[in-house]
Amino acid sequence: MEPSQAVRTGASGRWRTLAIVIGVSVAVGVASGLLSRPLGLSPGTLWAVTFPSVFLLVWLLFNARAAAIDEPTAQARHAVLLDASARGRRLVQVIGPMAGTFIGSFGIALLVREGGGGIGAGVAVVVGVALILASLACPISWTVLYKGHQIRFDNYPCIAERLFIDGVLVDRGGFGVVMTLRGRIAGGDGGGEQIVATSRAGLVAFTCRIVAVP
Repeated sequence: MEPSQAVRTGASGRWRTLAIVIGVSVAVGVASGLLSRPLGLSPGTLWAVTFPSVFLLVWLLFNARAAAIDEPTAQARHAVLLDASARGRRLVQVIGPMAGTFIGSFGIALLVREGGGGIGAGVAVVVGVALILASLACPISWTVLYKGHQIRFDNYPCIAERLFIDGVLVDRGGFGVVMTLRGRIAGGDGGGEQIVATSRAGLVAFTCRIVAVP
């Protein structure tokens, strides 16, 4: 598999996850604002009930994919290049988008309920979007050397996982808990060997295991 082919077969585009996060914020906010009046509840009350429910549903949906570990890779003869986890930066990655979605959707709920008015609601929307975008500046990265080749794995909270071999992007992930990225060493020592990076995005820790498969 050539590097360019690996990128084309990635699980999603670079901005798919970011679009999903913002989309969920808008959907929850609009729903809370529209339903609050007929239900006789304030937007804040309805939003406080709706947001955690939606978040839990999305988390359970994608957490179910965590069992889909790549069995052929697990059974193959391979060399382990990295087996690590990160907690501090993972907490920032989780809190940033979550807080942004939380605040932004509340602002949207108020805007919908008030017919587009309210300075506070507008500020909440701006702050929410700013927190989501700011989380892009906090990646989790590991770099290892294998037979003279540089292998780098990056994870961004809103644009997913990316695998580089000698500076070339060979594969990227998408929205989910467990991701498996693959790419081949183009040439030189170890040329043709496949690099497989399996990651798990937990709430408090992000783990990554990189192996080289002959």
